Amino acid sequence: MLYIGLLLLVGSLLAGTHRYAAIAKLFVQFSARKLLWLLLAFVAALFVFSFLANQLSELAGLPFPLHLPYLVGRTSIAAGVNGLPITIPLYMGFTGAFAVAVLAAILGIVARQYQQGFLCEERH
Repeated sequence: MLYIGLLLLVGSLLAGTHRYAAIAKLFVQFSARKLLWLLLAFVAALFVFSFLANQLSELAGLPFPLHLPYLVGRTSIAAGVNGLPITIPLYMGFTGAFAVAVLAAILGIVARQYQQGFLCEERH
């Protein structure tokens, strides 16, 4: 993720030079799309993992019900071992790091659109 951000930054800086405009366009297009797709793949994988964990717990015949929240939420797992009840609270949510990733993806898309407009103005 860090390297993709650096590619986006370098591409944005090189976009102002005539000599490196072609490579700058390539850097920005690649990194802007990659940030967005990484973010979408992470959310999709998290959802699929939660779904599979919920389905497999029922199919595997666990002695306790396992119902994970999908993406955001709270739940608890209650089980008993030798007559001793155990309750495990679970919390699932997005942190500030996820907000930074969303912001980086949005800035990547904006940078790509800005660069396309900037390059079109230079050609005319």
